[in-house]
Amino acid sequence: MKLSIITINYNTQKLLEDCLNSIKRYINIESYEVIVVDNASEEFSEAALKKIIPGITIIRSKENLGFAKANNLAAKQAKGEYLWFLNSDTKLNKDSNISALIHFLNLHKEYGAAAPLVLDAKNVPQQYQYGYWPAVWRMLLEKPVKKRVGKDPLRAKHWRWLNADYLPLQSRDVDWVSGAAMMIRKNVFNDVGGFEAEYFLYYEDVDLCRKLWANKQKIRFVKDAQIIHLEGGSEGDMSKKKLIAYHSQDIYFKRWGSPVSRFVLHTFRRPYAKRWQQK
Repeated sequence: MKLSIITINYNTQKLLEDCLNSIKRYINIESYEVIVVDNASEEFSEAALKKIIPGITIIRSKENLGFAKANNLAAKQAKGEYLWFLNSDTKLNKDSNISALIHFLNLHKEYGAAAPLVLDAKNVPQQYQYGYWPAVWRMLLEKPVKKRVGKDPLRAKHWRWLNADYLPLQSRDVDWVSGAAMMIRKNVFNDVGGFEAEYFLYYEDVDLCRKLWANKQKIRFVKDAQIIHLEGGSEGDMSKKKLIAYHSQDIYFKRWGSPVSRFVLHTFRRPYAKRWQQK
């Protein structure tokens, strides 16, 4: 088995069906399997998924495990040489060319993971599909810089050192790639211990990439492959989303940051956290 496609579902039945249909139609890899973990969705139809992909593996959890634990659970059953973590709110199309990811990894053994170009529903490249390592000083500068770039897009090239979204859109080595469509060697995934189970949602992909680099495994953004990401299909209200993200930030900076960075982060974030807690 060359590739194991792993998708986590939480109340995204229709999006998931669309995703599987697109895989069936456009995947250009002969040897692959599909594994779906359902995180205790309110409504879930195994029969509908099996009708699309008869050999699909379905794992049903009695509780919402979150992104990291659910993917780890699926990875244990995966038979593929490569694992492709793919969000349920994504689609392949005629230009996806997913085999380009495997082709690159086959040729370059020093790379542990790769990811395609991620486009939104209007075929516009999405922000935060890859980037530099999170840093508090970057967070502090990001909003004012985005306002300036929004008023004058030509200024973006001057801020490439701050935000990787301002880099030219071409294949390149990156610090991290989004877990929405990350492909990774299974043996490397196992070597670094998979996703950190402490994360429920957000930052688990950045953390995994950090572990890959620590294990001397590079990460590649491959422009020749692409997917459509509709984004946010299973997320709840904005306040809950923000608080989960803040919690994941705390986990990440506890693992990879300094005491000073954690203090600055908490100080800067405190008024925003209180605002979301009150909503």
